[in-house]
Amino acid sequence: MTTMTWDEFREQAVTRAGLHAIGGDPTARLAYLALGLCGEAGEYGAARYARPYDRDVCLSELGDVAWYLAMIEHATGLRATWPTTDEWPGPLGMAERAGAVAECVKRPMQGRDLPVERFRSALAALASHVCAAARYWTGSDDGMPAVYAANIAKTKARFGEGGFTVAQARALDAEAAR
Repeated sequence: MTTMTWDEFREQAVTRAGLHAIGGDPTARLAYLALGLCGEAGEYGAARYARPYDRDVCLSELGDVAWYLAMIEHATGLRATWPTTDEWPGPLGMAERAGAVAECVKRPMQGRDLPVERFRSALAALASHVCAAARYWTGSDDGMPAVYAANIAKTKARFGEGGFTVAQARALDAEAAR
């Protein structure tokens, strides 16, 4: 069995994303992704503190962060520089790193250029944190395949083999409201 790579994860995420339903404007799509990234980083932080011993929940939320990172890479064509060592990523948390990505994304919403180098740096810092968290939760130097698997399992369970659609998300919302 081969281990999924980041590039393979990103490409499968794109095929199952259903982002065709998020407006045709690339700037709006990127803003949607940045909001999602920040939300998922917050959910990961909440899971980490509320359920500190629940590895599966934390890996699932970390997988959602990875999914948004993958989708942002796809949307912009810019790639994070992934860490090559197990170096500690520093004192900032996942939410702060996601916020740095969002800070860059808000500029195009104002009709300004994306600050490419700052954006690449923010993506790399987030990737570093995701890798460190994956190492922590899996106890493995390469914990990312477990993160990918958690995300894929969660989205398949929720949305089926075809992936996310807005119609399915609305149906889940309606069901939860009952």
